[in-house]
Amino acid sequence: MRKDIEPEKLYKFIWGELEASMDALDNGGEVNMANLDRNVRDFCNIVTKLPPQEAKKYDEKIDSIVQYLTNIVNKLTERKIDIGEQINYSNYRKKAQSAYGAAMMHNINEAK
Repeated sequence: MRKDIEPEKLYKFIWGELEASMDALDNGGEVNMANLDRNVRDFCNIVTKLPPQEAKKYDEKIDSIVQYLTNIVNKLTERKIDIGEQINYSNYRKKAQSAYGAAMMHNINEAK
């Protein structure tokens, strides 16, 4: 853990990572959550080591991080569902094409 970083600076950096992640998701891009996860853990560890009165002022910021992460999880879940539906559609389409092709071959063979 980085002990020398100020919690406020780390919070601003995390917020930038959150916004970049959501932007990437909104534009169909990929998101690497490893760095974000590490930074959020570091931030929480730093805040929990602060004196109680000082740590208290970060309550809302931690809540906002949790809410943003929840939004990212929801977006990833939507994407997973969409991908699953696309795979199912592709599978049904392939089956339909195969069935149509088999029926056409059957009709051609009967016509001979």
